[in-house]
Amino acid sequence: MHAHKTRRTKMDNTGRIYLRDEQKIQLCDNPDGLNPSEYRIVRVIGTGASTVCYEAVRLRDGKTGKLKEFYPSDTGAGMYYSLKRLENGQLVSGKGMERTFPSLCEDYLHAYRELNKLIAANEKNEVLKNFIQNSEILYGCPQKQPKDNLVTRLFVGSSSKDPDSLPKPTVYVWSSGVAGRSFDDYLREIRQKPDLDSDFKLYDILEVMIALTDGIKSMHTAGLLHMDIKPSNFIVAYNSDMKINPSNISLFDVDTFYHIDSAVPVIAGSKGYRAPEVRTGKADNRADIYSLGAVLFSAVVINDEIADGLYDDAYYDDIEQLVRHSRLLKEAEANSDYTLMRSLVQILKKSLAPNRKNRYDGAGQMLGDLKKARAFAQPYALNEEMLNGRKMRFVREEKEDRSNLSITLQKLLYDYPLYETADKDKNINVLVIGCGGYSQKFIDTCLQAGQMKDYKLGITAVSNGIEEDKKDYLSFRPDIQRFVNIDGSMPDPSIAYGSLSFVPLSEAAKGYKGELLQFRGSSSENS
Repeated sequence: MHAHKTRRTKMDNTGRIYLRDEQKIQLCDNPDGLNPSEYRIVRVIGTGASTVCYEAVRLRDGKTGKLKEFYPSDTGAGMYYSLKRLENGQLVSGKGMERTFPSLCEDYLHAYRELNKLIAANEKNEVLKNFIQNSEILYGCPQKQPKDNLVTRLFVGSSSKDPDSLPKPTVYVWSSGVAGRSFDDYLREIRQKPDLDSDFKLYDILEVMIALTDGIKSMHTAGLLHMDIKPSNFIVAYNSDMKINPSNISLFDVDTFYHIDSAVPVIAGSKGYRAPEVRTGKADNRADIYSLGAVLFSAVVINDEIADGLYDDAYYDDIEQLVRHSRLLKEAEANSDYTLMRSLVQILKKSLAPNRKNRYDGAGQMLGDLKKARAFAQPYALNEEMLNGRKMRFVREEKEDRSNLSITLQKLLYDYPLYETADKDKNINVLVIGCGGYSQKFIDTCLQAGQMKDYKLGITAVSNGIEEDKKDYLSFRPDIQRFVNIDGSMPDPSIAYGSLSFVPLSEAAKGYKGELLQFRGSSSENS
């Protein structure tokens, strides 16, 4: 993202010139320059191959929204179609583009007109409407502007009286109601300090990926391909307190949309996110799935060997190692949860397979796996409910509690002591549903806190993949069977700190009496 804080002219590294913060620009609702309205630029929030996206305020009604300026790039030539920025902010065609530029503008607007029709025809598709908002098409109106008031050194304009030879203004797309930041900008911030509050960041990334995949799924259902999915092409919206809301995203660079049955040009997409088959002109919905995987890769894999964060097909066989050694995950509590790590690797390998036949068949499948990974990444909110007459406590760490999981779990047992659940014989029975990383840490905390004279502690962990969960738990705690009676392993259980039983979910469902402590989202994959 190319945001700026001063009123000076802002130029990117290839010469594209942005509107200034707080600058006002007049735009019209038709190409004849009639019915002008004034917009005030707040900041740049993102750029695409053909678009600069601003946060702006429409002054006639005070509404804040996204103002997308058509500013096409030709990266191969390293130029921007000889466009020039007038002092009043208007962007117009330069020398040699007077006749060509209007047709480029119309091509750009075609996608928005089609999308508006599509949204109108799918009124019940709320995901699509939130992902791609209904847009108003606007036109620049540079008439009566002195030709020497330029902020570029590009061609000033023609003095000819032929209307076709006069500079042509660019076009804009306005959509109200979304304030946020580009995901690219958010990832850039994460990369600066990936090990700080990394569990929370990972959870946010998964939330964004779920929202993005859900949006792409709604597009595919409507018969469209995107073909240029990347972090700089969508916005993560703000909440009312100006913090990002990872479950609410909005796309802003949509001129690359194609109908599923249409030919996709071989130049579609961007480096690091373009599926291999795009270069052969044989892309389908699985090309978008590849791009989604590449976005996830760039978000979770942070290490010095991949400085730019971009995915390359040469990394495919090393995905598991790259994920496990990512700076984002290395120090995170989630790193000890093999179920979560396995889930992330599975999603990346299934979406980034070089041969599209080995990828997810549809975005819905990928969406399901992302939701599973999110469940493994964070427990739920602390509250109390009643289920069939049994007290149930759901546990979630909020952001402020995530710095130390052990302290959080200790506080839980301080607020809700185990001895309060004991029966008349002072037996404390704890059932943990699921046996992922968080549940395993909770079991450890219970074993530490449950050492009380005359009390007997029994913990039962259940899941569908219990044998694998048990193996994983013991592999990190090789000496625990010296002190804890694991599935009846101790000849004399009376000297044990407590008992720990690993039980298949099918057997546990037959009946259980005791305190039910459930970690939703920390269970094994099939729980």
